[in-house]
Formats: sequence, structure tokens, C-alpha cells
Amino acid sequence: MSYLGLHEEPMRSALLGEHSLTGVDFSGRRSGNGIRFILDGVTYEVTEDECDGYRSSANPMVVTDYPITNVFPAVKVIGSEDADDEILVLRDAETQLEVIRVGTGDAWDYYPYFISEFNPQNMAINKEK
Repeated sequence: MSYLGLHEEPMRSALLGEHSLTGVDFSGRRSGNGIRFILDGVTYEVTEDECDGYRSSANPMVVTDYPITNVFPAVKVIGSEDADDEILVLRDAETQLEVIRVGTGDAWDYYPYFISEFNPQNMAINKEK
């Protein structure tokens, strides 16, 4: 099972490798808690599937036209997948630190969990000069 769709084209090509990140928002809509982010001008959304209250996972990632209010100058990021889990990791190309981590931790365990982290302090544009 692939929660985020990282193992399928065209999502794999769209998310892995070098990209330009220009916005991030957290969502709390009817579709569930989650995160939206803009990569190369395309807005992606990942929401939580709450399962049974003990376990949760990421719903498949979707492209959305929902507006993002937290926009910023372009940050070059490198997309990769966490080898042990079903997690997309976006690292700032300059600082090499994680900016976004989203997906399902312990994806193949009895108690998987949804994760959506945004670490703006790790972006080069937020580092003190």
C-alpha cells in the first residue's frame, strides 16, 4: 500500500528531486487535518485519515486549487522519501535541514501515525545574515 502515492507516476516525479517551495498552510477543513504546500507553482494537500482513533495515516496526496495564505520567496528544496516509512521529506537545498515532513510514520506497523511538520526556521531565507 502506498499512502502518499510516492511510488506511482506522475506523483513520484512531481515530488522527488529539486523543486521551488513558495507557500505552506495547515488545513483543518472538513477533509481533515493536514498540510498544503506549493511546489513549482502546484498546490498539494495531504490530510489525515483518522482510522479508528488509535491509528492514523495520510490520505493520498492530491493537487488542489485551495488558496494558500502563507506565501514567501522561493526556497529551493530537495524532495526525498523516508526509506522506512511512507513520508515525503523536503530539505532546504542550502541549509540541508528538513523544512517539510509529511506522510505516515510506522506505515507498516500496527499503530501507524500521521505526520505533518513545517519547520520554517530551517529555510535559508529565515537564517540570520
